Amino acid sequence: MSSQSVLIIGASGYIGSVVAQEFLVQKSKFARVAILSDVSKVEKFADIARSGMEVVVGSFLEPSSFKGEHRRTAKQCPNIAHI
Repeated sequence: MSSQSVLIIGASGYIGSVVAQEFLVQKSKFARVAILSDVSKVEKFADIARSGMEVVVGSFLEPSSFKGEHRRTAKQCPNIAHI
């Protein structure tokens, strides 16, 4: 396992969902893989969350909405995939 971590932004879209699935397949190669999701879309990631990918609730447009989680996420996920 690598020490690299990734935060995926935009995983609910057509291309983003495919990218998120591939990160799930490759998850063992990373220390942490997480998806940033708006609260209204969290349920869309229920299956992928059950498969072991972390879902961080918040909005890319409103960093204060996930501020506490963001500090931890930013520290542990220095690589961000914005799709």
